[in-house]
Amino acid sequence: MPVVLPSNKVLVAAFCIVLFLLIAPQFFLKRLHSVDGGYSEWSQWSACLKDCGHSLQGRYRNCTNPKPSGFGADCAVLGSHIATKPCKLKECPVDGRFGPWTDWSECDKPCKDGKRKRTRKCDKPAPAFGGLICIGPIEELQPCVHLRPCPIDGGFSDWGLYSACSVTCGTGHKTRTRECNKPVPQFGGKNCVGNLQELVDCKEKDCAPKGNSTKT
Repeated sequence: MPVVLPSNKVLVAAFCIVLFLLIAPQFFLKRLHSVDGGYSEWSQWSACLKDCGHSLQGRYRNCTNPKPSGFGADCAVLGSHIATKPCKLKECPVDGRFGPWTDWSECDKPCKDGKRKRTRKCDKPAPAFGGLICIGPIEELQPCVHLRPCPIDGGFSDWGLYSACSVTCGTGHKTRTRECNKPVPQFGGKNCVGNLQELVDCKEKDCAPKGNSTKT
């Protein structure tokens, strides 16, 4: 009598039945003894991450109360295992920085000796909480250009020596002079105000009386 071999479909079906019989008990046992995970208590809050300014501190919990087993759910379904919150121990030092320069001012004189200036402030930001002050000038001066020369007012020189007396006897006069040249007035400056010549009385000796002569 010839031997009839099973078809491929029959063999596959048989294999699946055997595999099911081997795995199913373990699956159902594992399912039966599954435990969902649970978190432990939160830890203490950590220190701030920064010594100053806005920062964060955190705490954590472990998925150990109980640990998940079998097909039990992980603690992730209960929320995150870490938590953070903002913190600030103190304000951070703020170093000062200069703001922009102002526009140049008008010249302080309408002539070439004039100057103009501009300023700036240490306020962008201003130093705070022990921060450094700004380093650098807060004012700049600049000569004005394309201006006419400034007026120069005249000034007197020293008086010269007196001249000889205008007469040899009796009352006469003598003079002395000075010039307006220290400095000379220029560029619309004012002339010297005062006399260029000074006249004073003088007397070398008395004159002999008229008609008084000596006969020989």
